Amino acid sequence: MSPRKHHVIATVLRRVGRALMLLVLVVGAVAVSLGLASTGGERPTTTGVDDPAAAAATKVDTSAADQERALATAAITARRVSDEDSRILDLVRQVPYRGAAYVVRTSRASTKAAKPADTLVLTARPTPYDRAELIALGALVRRGDTDYLQSSVLVAPGAKLFLTGGDPIRMRSDTTGFTSIVAWKGELRLLGTSDRPLEITSWNANRRHPDFVEADGRSFIRTVGSRTVVRDARITRLGFWSGRTGGLSVEGGGDIAASSASAAVTVSPFAGRDQVTVDNLMTGHLHYGLYVHDIRSGTVRRAQFTDSSVQGMLMHGNTRGLSVEDTSATGSGSNGFTIARGSHDIVLRGILSEENGADGLRVDGRPMAVGPTAGGADPARHGDVRILGSTLSGNVGSGAAVVGAVRVSITGSTLRGNADGITVRDRASDVRLSDNRVLDSAGFGIGVTDGPVAVDVSDNDIDAAATGVAVRGAVATVQGNTVSGATQHAVALVGRATGSRIEDNTLSGQGPSALAVARLKAPTTVLVAANDDKGWRVDKDLTWAQQLENHPLLLLWLPILLLPLTAGVITVRRRRTRSERSRGHARARLSVPPTPGSAGMPGPRHPSALESDPDSRTRVTVMA
Repeated sequence: MSPRKHHVIATVLRRVGRALMLLVLVVGAVAVSLGLASTGGERPTTTGVDDPAAAAATKVDTSAADQERALATAAITARRVSDEDSRILDLVRQVPYRGAAYVVRTSRASTKAAKPADTLVLTARPTPYDRAELIALGALVRRGDTDYLQSSVLVAPGAKLFLTGGDPIRMRSDTTGFTSIVAWKGELRLLGTSDRPLEITSWNANRRHPDFVEADGRSFIRTVGSRTVVRDARITRLGFWSGRTGGLSVEGGGDIAASSASAAVTVSPFAGRDQVTVDNLMTGHLHYGLYVHDIRSGTVRRAQFTDSSVQGMLMHGNTRGLSVEDTSATGSGSNGFTIARGSHDIVLRGILSEENGADGLRVDGRPMAVGPTAGGADPARHGDVRILGSTLSGNVGSGAAVVGAVRVSITGSTLRGNADGITVRDRASDVRLSDNRVLDSAGFGIGVTDGPVAVDVSDNDIDAAATGVAVRGAVATVQGNTVSGATQHAVALVGRATGSRIEDNTLSGQGPSALAVARLKAPTTVLVAANDDKGWRVDKDLTWAQQLENHPLLLLWLPILLLPLTAGVITVRRRRTRSERSRGHARARLSVPPTPGSAGMPGPRHPSALESDPDSRTRVTVMA
């Protein structure tokens, strides 16, 4: 190989080596900053999805064109929600003080194919309307053994609509439009029987099946400031985009109605008693299984929310005084149950939440605002939530997540096969976790991280987690727990945890340490006493993956240490190559040169030719 080619190859190899080292360094730094390599006591907790659009169970488009189409579709769908709000408010404003039920003809849209549904307005009277009257007024049409709702229905203030069991009700919903049932300051009852539940679904008459597409709008049932009773009902394939058009939504109506309608829309007449009663309800493939907003009191019993696009049940917007019992949420795109910001004084007893796309249960008590706001939002933290005797299993996120809430208790529950068992974070306080069984968690059994105080973790049975109990930057009392089968640490303390107490716990498993305190930041004072770690086996023969899990900064420091070492090796090799090349030239000089005129050496040339012939000058110089 010629020296020039050798030089080019060496230069390319040096540049490629430098680029690779830089790439490794950057990847290590990014991995550490994102927490991808950290588990055990420092593993980031799983967060739920708050954005319904992001939490939807649809696939994420990757190409720019697909993303642009998705955004355009989202904008159109959001406008449909806004149009529905405007349509309903306009109808409510126009309801006469007295008069019989009437039909409002809806003008055709600009699109020729669109056939917007008319609206039947049920006005106030002492007796409730029923299915037979909807048929007589033309909203319902008998089709064999089903009733087809071809017009939307508005239960105006003071009116009542009781739909009882019998033939299934199919609500028109297709690409040209959809129908809805809305009760505004009235009363709506959906009543079946245990032997024959009331069945309601969307229906595409052209294709003769329910409406599977949410993007172009879909039928929904909504009550605002109304008395709502749902008993022995089966509701499927309803709802789109927002909570209020989510399929089955119940709203208190005080704040929303007063701010968005005229004097005809006042505070709900049912504010002093239960506004919602649900008993033996099954929903399937709704946008939200049940959306509850600003309800002051109510009960939900024996409900099943299956395969909701976003969440199984969302308690939102200052909902309080609600009791949820013997109710399940399965296969939701995001959380199974969510108690959102502003909601409080809620009891969940005997709930089942499994195989959901985020948290099984999420209690978010963070303030609606920090400091004064234009809308006067409440800056206080909320909570007062109790979860009793529940089962939360197989969820992609935490079995139960408490985020910034106050006065929350989770007791007597089983959490199995979740990413984390229970997580408490973001300055939550006065949280009690006791008498729970936390099994087969991929990360934390119980994690108290990022600012919570006054957290009581006591008398829990935690089995088969990477870290049984982790306390990071928080104040917690961990007492009387049994941790078994942990693979990293039984209890880990990280960061500043002054005031924490770790007492009377039974710790068993196999890993670097039973009680990890090496990562506490000074000055920190914690009480550690009377913990039984006789069943713990210290595992020093760790794999590379486990070493990285215990020491995530290795991903950052290893490239930094390898960089000068690699550069040194390259330099030594380059010097050695040059040295060998120099010795080769020296040996060539010491060898006996051929005689002029022989086959190996040209004869003498004229001196003038030597001046224009570098090779000749070089040879002459060497020979001299």
